[in-house]
Amino acid sequence: LIQSIKDFLQSDEACFSKFKSHSGEFRQGMISAAQYYKSCRDLLGESFQKIFSELLALLPDTAKQQELLSAHTDFCSREKPPNSRSKRNKKNVWQTSTQQLGLDCCVCPTCQQVLAHGDVSSHQALHAARDDDFPSLQAIARIIT
Repeated sequence: LIQSIKDFLQSDEACFSKFKSHSGEFRQGMISAAQYYKSCRDLLGESFQKIFSELLALLPDTAKQQELLSAHTDFCSREKPPNSRSKRNKKNVWQTSTQQLGLDCCVCPTCQQVLAHGDVSSHQALHAARDDDFPSLQAIARIIT
């Protein structure tokens, strides 16, 4: 991700320093997700869309991921023509609005963490392991009956 960002910035160290600074400010809560999103778009231009999914999935804080995803959703809703409604895909709960927003990532329906597609199965396994350790009352009722 860092190399891609440097490539898009054409190895401009001043711009990369701005990006790092803004990223730190966002993670520390000093600037809003909308401000961070705008600053990244301003610095990277159209290239920002190419790395946004990875940037989002690599954020270590799920709450920050959701804030940034919301900022992206707001931006996309302003960019779309009013008559272009996208169809909802209810087949797979993992394919939430991220695909409709042109993102190459998924949102866990259990914990709301944004994940790269390659991380979904191991993430699902973590939830399954927790469910085995702490089964729900409904699951126990099915076993008993």
